[in-house]
Amino acid sequence: MDLPRLVVLSGLPRSGKSTVAALLAERHGFIRVCSDDLREEYGMVWGTRDSRESVVNHVVHYRAMEGLMMARDVVVDTTGMFRAQRRLFFDLSVYSLGKVYPLNARRLLISLDVDDAVWQQRQRDAGRDLAQLGFYRDRFESVTPQEIREVDEHARYTNNTPDELDRMGKEIDRLLSQPHLRRDPSNENGPAQDR
Repeated sequence: MDLPRLVVLSGLPRSGKSTVAALLAERHGFIRVCSDDLREEYGMVWGTRDSRESVVNHVVHYRAMEGLMMARDVVVDTTGMFRAQRRLFFDLSVYSLGKVYPLNARRLLISLDVDDAVWQQRQRDAGRDLAQLGFYRDRFESVTPQEIREVDEHARYTNNTPDELDRMGKEIDRLLSQPHLRRDPSNENGPAQDR
């Protein structure tokens, strides 16, 4: 039986994460776990300093693990702007009754970049305050080589135009159709090896 796949998306607001998550859900049957949907579900307003905000990422992680436990593919659709958040999403441990149960899944990290002018226009089109969004741009922690070594696969895309989105969709389809390769942790560069 193939391992379930966990795809974590990382990128600034309006970089195309939800579009990619929808593509994965529609084309490949992934369960989409989205922090914006959770905020809406709990009556939280995006961009405010709601005291419950610190809990959102833990609920995202819980729901992702729930999908993986049911042997479903999961895509985490959240900004993932801090390394600690991305580390949490890739923690494949389930804690129950004082025990730790490790899950096994194919872990993919997809980073989405967008040119600044395109990003600003998307924010304006969405009616968002650019000054408020500077918080995200200024504090966003880029994916590190260490993070890339810790996952099974990493892909980085620039999402500025519909043509780029189409190309990205085709490349993601190709990536998902490849057999699962597990990185060799003893090698610094982490070349993939058959599972």
